Amino acid sequence: MDLTTLATLVGILIAMLGVDTYLHPKDVILESTVVARSDDGVLNVALLRDILADEVERISSTPTIATKPAISVGRPGGLAVSIAESLHVPALAYALQSQFSNQPALIKLSMFTEGTTAKILVSGSGQWRADPFRQEIAQEPGESITSLARRASIVAMAQVDPYSTALNLMQRHATDLEFQDVESIISFALSRMPPQPINPERALFENLQGMIALFRRDLPGALALFQKASASNPDNAVPALNAAFVKMALDRDSEAVTDMEDLLRNRPPTDRILLATAHMTLGAAWIGIDVFDAAERNVVRSLELHATSSTAYELWSEIRRDQGDEAGARQHHEQALAVSGYFENYAELAALYFRMAWRNGEPVMRNPFHNPTTVNVRTRRN
Repeated sequence: MDLTTLATLVGILIAMLGVDTYLHPKDVILESTVVARSDDGVLNVALLRDILADEVERISSTPTIATKPAISVGRPGGLAVSIAESLHVPALAYALQSQFSNQPALIKLSMFTEGTTAKILVSGSGQWRADPFRQEIAQEPGESITSLARRASIVAMAQVDPYSTALNLMQRHATDLEFQDVESIISFALSRMPPQPINPERALFENLQGMIALFRRDLPGALALFQKASASNPDNAVPALNAAFVKMALDRDSEAVTDMEDLLRNRPPTDRILLATAHMTLGAAWIGIDVFDAAERNVVRSLELHATSSTAYELWSEIRRDQGDEAGARQHHEQALAVSGYFENYAELAALYFRMAWRNGEPVMRNPFHNPTTVNVRTRRN
């Protein structure tokens, strides 16, 4: 290819890559290969790719206040890249893409065997913050090939998006409280962050540490971590909401009232669900100090913002019951049950997992309402 043709091609690719940046915004690219098939033939490249995509989708679908990455299976597409590949100069297109758009993260799983042991090489690169990574995952005794592939996929996502991965694993283990992997990912992420006082990203992980302490019923430790997260990012309402939740559990309801009124007056969340949770938390705190009119007013406002909150309806039922209105209590409890299939809250919030403990001496108990589960049916590939 002569210099004139090359220069023309570069100009065309630069122009078209600008369009591709908008038409094909990819954050995470997934690839998979099987170098040597396992002895039982269970895992082939299509299945490895499906497991990787499924695990990444599962992690990325966790309800969160954080931005979720877009996921693509295969190499980054787009018309400019396709043209470059047809002319046998794909490296030029990828180099230009990295200069004129956000370079996507890459996850690649390569499965191979050594003797009778299956292994998966996890490799790839993150976006601007992460360095290229390579890690070999060996099959453990009694572990199936598919379980190995899922474990390798989680390791890969922990490299590329440690926050979403840690958040999802915390949700998965909310019942068995096996948080060792979550804490390992959090430690990995925090070790890479600069120590400046205000760090919104660090606040996300500190809030998760507070959630883990709350799951373990360490209320003072949870409160300290939520307050630490609030100091790292005063604009994030989530740790402030969680701190007020813990204060109610510690029978410090009047402090929770003050905190929530300050939040709503000076830093009201712009997110509808967070704003609804703030009013619901304030309502629960008012109940704790026997101010039922203010409590009911805030619960009603919470439901105006988030009409399918089973937790808010159940709290309203408790207000009615405490005032001797059994018919009203029963009505709101039935409403809580009726909308439970639509209820959704962010995975970072204590109110998703636990009941608000506004009664003096009441222990922290699990919330009977959770985000609804989904069913994914995949068609069989030929």
